[in-house]
Amino acid sequence: MWIVLLALSTSSAADNLAELQEQALKTHPTLEARRSRVQEIEELARVAGAWTDPVVGVEYSNAPVNSFSLAQHPMSGVQLKVQQKLRPLGWSGAKRDAVSAMAEAARGDVGESELELELLVARSWWMLIRVRQTRTLTAAHLERIANLREAVTSRYQVGQSGQSSVLRLQVLEDRLRDDLLEFDRDEAALVAALTRATGLDSFETPETSEPIAAPDASDWEKIIRDTRPIFDRLDALEASAEARVRVAKADALPDPSVWAGYRMRLVQTATDPGTDFVSVGVGVPIPTGSGRRARGEKAAQLQVIEQVRRQREAVLDLVEAEVIRISSDWERAYSKSTTYGTSLIPSAESVLEATTTDFSVGRAGFAALMEAEIALLELDRNLVNATTSTHISHAEANALLGTEPAPAGDAQ
Repeated sequence: MWIVLLALSTSSAADNLAELQEQALKTHPTLEARRSRVQEIEELARVAGAWTDPVVGVEYSNAPVNSFSLAQHPMSGVQLKVQQKLRPLGWSGAKRDAVSAMAEAARGDVGESELELELLVARSWWMLIRVRQTRTLTAAHLERIANLREAVTSRYQVGQSGQSSVLRLQVLEDRLRDDLLEFDRDEAALVAALTRATGLDSFETPETSEPIAAPDASDWEKIIRDTRPIFDRLDALEASAEARVRVAKADALPDPSVWAGYRMRLVQTATDPGTDFVSVGVGVPIPTGSGRRARGEKAAQLQVIEQVRRQREAVLDLVEAEVIRISSDWERAYSKSTTYGTSLIPSAESVLEATTTDFSVGRAGFAALMEAEIALLELDRNLVNATTSTHISHAEANALLGTEPAPAGDAQ
C-alpha cells in the first residue's frame, strides 16, 4: 500500500525542491553580499602591485629675498623635477598573486554558503513534508478512533463495555488532537524558515513520498577533495599567504628613488652664458623600521600557511566522521522505510482488521483493539519519518560532497 503510493509524487517533490533551492541561491541577501565581496576583491586584484605615482615638481629657486626676481642672479631659475620610487623585481607580481588568491578564497566562501543554503532549504522542505504527512495520517487515525469511541460508548450505555474503555479512548483522542496542534506549530516554523531562505510565502508539498536508497560511500572522501569549495578556499588562502611571503621578502629590500631635474636660467654674464642645468640623482632609504616590519610580516604569513594546513587536516577529519554518520543514517533510514512499508505496516493493518472483526463479535477485548490501533499509528509515523530521513541524508550528502552523490549501485 504505502510503497505503491509513495512512488506517485517523488519526482514532483524533487522538482519543487530544486526550484526552491534555485530561488534561494538567486535572492538570499547573505549570498548577494558575499558575491559582492568577490567582485570587490577582484577589482582590487586588478590594481594590486601598482607602483606609487611619479612625483612632478616645479621649483622657483635661488631668487634674491629682497626682490624675488630671477633676473638678478645667475643661479636663479625655474627647475622642473620628476621623481619615481622603484620597487624590487617580482614585488608587483607577488602583490597581484596575493590579492587574486584572496578573490579565489572568497569564491570558495560563496560556494560553501551556497551548499549550506541548499541544505537548509532541503532539510526544511523535507521536514515540512514530514510534518504535513504525519499530520494527515494522524488525522485519519483520529477519525477512526472517534468512530471507535462512539461504538464503545454505545456498548457502555447498554452495559457491554466498561467505563474505562471509553475514558482510555477519550484520552487517546485528546492526545492526538494535541499532536495536531504541535504539527501546526512545527509547520508554521518550517514555512517561516523557507520563506526567509527563498522569499516565497506558500509551499505545496506531496501527499506521499518514497525513500531513496543509500549509495556506496566508499569513494566520498576522494570526491570531496575534488568538489568541495572549502578546499578551493583553503588552497587559495595558502597561495595568498605564500605570495605575501614573497611580498615581505621584497619589502625587506630598500626601495630606491630616482629623479631628474631641468633648471631654466634667465641671467647671462661675461663668464656665465646662462646655460640651463640638468640634474639626476638616486636615493636609497636605510631599512631600519621597514626591515623589521617585513620580517614580522613574513613570520606572520608563515604562521598563516601552517594554520591553513592544520585547518585542512581538521576538515578532512570532520569529513571522515560525517561520511560515516550520513551513510549510516541513510542506510538505516532506507532499511526501516523498506521494512515498514513492505512488512510491518501491512502486518499491523491485518492485525487491526482481524482484531476489529473479533471485537465486533466479542472474541477480542478492548485492550487488544486499542493496542493494535496505537501500534499501527506508530508504524505509520515511523514510516514517514524514515522515508523523509533518507531525503534529508541525501541533502546532507550533497552538502558534504559539494555534488550529487552517485545513485545506489552506480558509484565508481
